[in-house]
Amino acid sequence: MTPISPFAADLIGFAGSFCIVAAYAYSNVAKTMNMVLFNLTNFVGAALLTVSLTVNFNLPTLVLEIVWMAIALFGLARALDDPATGVFVRVAGLPLIVISGVPTGMPSLFW
Repeated sequence: MTPISPFAADLIGFAGSFCIVAAYAYSNVAKTMNMVLFNLTNFVGAALLTVSLTVNFNLPTLVLEIVWMAIALFGLARALDDPATGVFVRVAGLPLIVISGVPTGMPSLFW
């Protein structure tokens, strides 16, 4: 596997930072929040920053991003469990996620 260059790691980190700042701004300007979008954007941002930190290592920041991803996954699970935004359906004991009630302009997903 080819390692990521420091420049590419910085670009990936900037993209992650942008996602997190955009989610924060969204939470402050939206009249009603789409919690799936909010938590997914936070998760992607933290994941991108984590990739960046594999090159530009900083342990406290890495721990912060891992915790950030865990909180975002928890929020995403709660949002998908809400009948207004989605529902977890279990088939043979395995979770099957069906997203319903998605705002206009966003695609429906069936996993």
